[in-house]
Amino acid sequence: MEDLNRQIKDRNGKILIVGLGSAERGDDGVGLYIAKRLACERLPENVEVVLCESEMDLLRLVGTLSVNKDGSADGLPCHVIFLDAVEFGGREGEIAFLGSEEIKSRFPQVSTHKISLSAIAKYIEANGKTSVWLIGIQVKNIRMASGLSPEVKEAADVLTGLLTRQPGMIIERLSGVGINNYV
Repeated sequence: MEDLNRQIKDRNGKILIVGLGSAERGDDGVGLYIAKRLACERLPENVEVVLCESEMDLLRLVGTLSVNKDGSADGLPCHVIFLDAVEFGGREGEIAFLGSEEIKSRFPQVSTHKISLSAIAKYIEANGKTSVWLIGIQVKNIRMASGLSPEVKEAADVLTGLLTRQPGMIIERLSGVGINNYV
């Protein structure tokens, strides 16, 4: 694996952070909450934040992350980090850092989306340049119109702070760590 510290420092490695979820379904909106907060921060030039509030948003984004019309992967991100709510049996607000293989093996049903994130990760990584990661937060409540639970909001705020200050550190963690509790 390339030296991720160097990529971040030299700003050669583009990082795309993607907030997923439904803001109307309680903790399911945590990925969007974090992405909206990150979009208001001063992030390194090589970090871009997008929100996918629907399956169509996600499919449009994924379509731009395969290969260019000439077959090259030039300009594509080195890393795509999905932020989403997950159900993995952990403590509410616990954070899971997963690579694409871990998404597939540990949580094949990790997504509330019709197309699984493991299938999306496989498609994106087929470009030969991009690594896909999931930062998931264990949900407490996904009832309609309930807002984020205190435990999930606290974890989201901690994670937002980490991503704002050190996105490269998060990628380093993602490259070798399974499930970790940071809150």
